[in-house]
Amino acid sequence: MNWLDLSRPFETVTTDNSIQTHMDTGIVGSTPPIAEFIRPGVLLDVRAQAETGSIGPAGVDLSSITEGCAVVLRTGWERYFGEAKYTACPDIGYELVDALIDRGAKLLMVDSPGVYGGARSDRHSQMDLHIVARGSIAVEQLCNVDQLPETFTLYCFPLNVTRANWLPARVIASW
Repeated sequence: MNWLDLSRPFETVTTDNSIQTHMDTGIVGSTPPIAEFIRPGVLLDVRAQAETGSIGPAGVDLSSITEGCAVVLRTGWERYFGEAKYTACPDIGYELVDALIDRGAKLLMVDSPGVYGGARSDRHSQMDLHIVARGSIAVEQLCNVDQLPETFTLYCFPLNVTRANWLPARVIASW
């Protein structure tokens, strides 16, 4: 069995979620049930669209998405970590997010600082709330995504934090 850590290491514990792998719950004090944390995983490579700034469902094969899975969207943006460009990541559009959730995705995961709206913005927060309202959860700032196979088992363990709408997380894949 192979194991791969998809989490950015903590150099220090901070209240700044812009530099670490985390789960966006959208609601202060909300911790998802433990059953949400281990799921079959699917890798979708969307790098071709990432440089355009917007990623939609066109050209993305959704046939491998099944009820209850975790979807890792490989934008390739993790290569900019530590550079100013990193925070201006591409938007995963509402159309693609909704298509993934409609097919059963429970965790929407990206190798960039945000699913939508860059690292910080009202648009980012609105997308987080949209994802939660649709019954899924966003996990952002993955690393080592380029080493994932197309399918794997995903383990996502957020810290039990009660006064935040995001939770630092350790994310591991095995196959």
